[in-house]
Amino acid sequence: MREREIQEPVEVDGGKGTVRLRSDGIIHLIWNPKVRIEAHDARAAMAAVTR
Repeated sequence: MREREIQEPVEVDGGKGTVRLRSDGIIHLIWNPKVRIEAHDARAAMAAVTR
């Protein structure tokens, strides 16, 4: 059974992934397949979490 997600996905700047906040408080980050993740991508993901 999947957890009910309470937030629509937020796109990571650069379009390499999305972030969602689940109802149990867990942040779910999904990177798109076959993308190269670099330091600026990780910072963009954390900025999306903050939003």
